Amino acid sequence: MYFLKSKFLKVSVVFMMALVMFISQSIMPVTTNASINEEEAKLLEMYDDLKEFAVKYEDASKETVNALKKDVNKLVADKKIILSEKSAKLDFTKLVVKEDESSQLVYIPIKYNALKKGLLNESFFVVVFEKSELSYYQEIKIIGNQEEYTSNVSSYLNGSLLNEETIYLEKEDFETTSNDENSSIFAFLAPDTAEAGWYDNFKKCLNDKGVAAWIITSISIACSAACIATAGAGCVACILGLALLSEGVISYCVFKARV
Repeated sequence: MYFLKSKFLKVSVVFMMALVMFISQSIMPVTTNASINEEEAKLLEMYDDLKEFAVKYEDASKETVNALKKDVNKLVADKKIILSEKSAKLDFTKLVVKEDESSQLVYIPIKYNALKKGLLNESFFVVVFEKSELSYYQEIKIIGNQEEYTSNVSSYLNGSLLNEETIYLEKEDFETTSNDENSSIFAFLAPDTAEAGWYDNFKKCLNDKGVAAWIITSISIACSAACIATAGAGCVACILGLALLSEGVISYCVFKARV
């Protein structure tokens, strides 16, 4: 059983659920401006608190990274860490470790050798160590289909399936057109058009920065189940995945999209 251990975890839960609510509203036909504005306000208010993640967790030393790489390999070999399928393989060449005073978060992209050609894989695996002991691990499986404009998302906690669903998206969600002009401080200060709406502006910003909206949508929905099941602890791993995949673009676009 996992409990909320800090203000950051509490904020993480609300942030992830607010983001999921935004995304759910964007792909469902029925919504109201009042509910969107209310949740938007909550999301924007929480932005400063979310920056605590960057302060709390730092890049681990090379020695720590190498040691944890060996630990995770051994845990997999000893079957103390179970992947969702036999064809799954952890990509240790892209391993990233973030740590604070008592814990380490190990992020590893995961590949599926049995994946059909043409499908997009943005899946990742996070192992959490507390005081050098395995606390829990999480697998977020995200497979996009840019021909059918769908994404199959699955969330696993300690080898058990928490949630699995298919998200129906649009063509524009898979498009990216990096725009260097939007990287300037003037682009950051200038809000997008109010007529487009917050989420449309958010997606447009992601697109302009080279991050396909379907990835953020998929991770957010996949992570919502983990946030609830772990009483917030699982949100930390998901936010790590979001941060590493988007390289800070999400934080930028949250404010850029304000109306």
